[in-house]
Amino acid sequence: MLSRSELKSLQTHRDYPSVSILAPTHRTAPSNKQDPIKVKNLVRKAIARLHDEFIKREVAAVASNLQRLVRDVDWGRLLDGLALLASKERAAAVSLPFRVKPRAVIDETFATRDLAYAFNRAPPYRVLVLSHRSRLYDAWTTVLDEHTVRPFPMVHRGPGLSKRPGAYGINPSAKRDEANRAFFRSVDDAVAALQKVNPLPLVVVGVERNLAFFQEVTRQAGSIIGMKGRQSRPNLPERAGQAGVAGLRVRGDAPPDGGPRATRPGGQRPPPCLRDRPGLARGRCREVPDVAGREAVQVPGRR
Repeated sequence: MLSRSELKSLQTHRDYPSVSILAPTHRTAPSNKQDPIKVKNLVRKAIARLHDEFIKREVAAVASNLQRLVRDVDWGRLLDGLALLASKERAAAVSLPFRVKPRAVIDETFATRDLAYAFNRAPPYRVLVLSHRSRLYDAWTTVLDEHTVRPFPMVHRGPGLSKRPGAYGINPSAKRDEANRAFFRSVDDAVAALQKVNPLPLVVVGVERNLAFFQEVTRQAGSIIGMKGRQSRPNLPERAGQAGVAGLRVRGDAPPDGGPRATRPGGQRPPPCLRDRPGLARGRCREVPDVAGREAVQVPGRR
C-alpha cells in the first residue's frame, strides 16, 4: 500500500542506476496466467542492460532487489498494472488500478508519473471492521490488505460477550455496555497510533450496536468518511470501496472528472450523522446510493 510520504520519497529519489519496471497485469484468471512471465521478461531485459553498461558486481544489489521484488509479488491479488522500482538501496512494488505500457526504464530517478496518477485517481484509505474480533485493513480501490501485526486483530475477551448474569446488585447490561466501550476505546487508540504516522480516510463497518459504541468513544471522527452496516467477508472489499469513494466525493474531494482524489483527514467537529442517526433526518447527512443502487451509504454531507 502506497502512502503519500512513500510516494514523495520515491519521487525525490536520486541514484544511478535506478530501474523502473512497469507492466500491465490482470485481476482474474485465466488472463493473469501470463502476468508472471511478462514481468519476469521485462526484469531480465533490464538486468541485461545493466550488465551491458556496468560490471556485474557494481549492479549486483540492484539486480538482487529486482529479483526479490518479483519473488514477493502475489500474482493472484494484482490490479490492472504493476510497478517494480529498484536501486542499490531502495526497492518498492506497487499495484496500479489502471493499465500501463510495458517498459523497463533505467535512469537516475524512478518513473513515478504513473504512481502519482494512481495515487490521485485512487486514494488509499483504511477500513475498520468492528466486532468481537475487530480487524483493520489498508485499502486501495477494492483491494484490502489486513493488518496482522499486533495489536490487530483485536479480540474482545471481557464481560461484554458473556451471557452470565451479574452478581447481586450489579446491572449486567450496564456492565457489558461499559466493557464494550472500553474495548472499542482500545481499538480506537490502536487506530489513532497508525493514523498519527500515516493519516488516511477511514471507513467503519459494523452492526448498529458496535457502531454506536465506537461513535461514543472515537477520536477519529474527523477522519471517518463512511459507515456501513455489517458486511460478509466476500462483499467487504466492494462495499467498503463504495463507501470510501462516496465519502470522498461528498466531502468535495473528487477532481473535475468525477474520480476520487487523495485527501488528508482533518480534525473538524464530527457531523451529526457520525454522532447520532437523527442527523440524517435533519438534513445534515446524505444517503448516497451505492453503485448497484441496492442500499445507501451514510456519509457526512453539506447542507
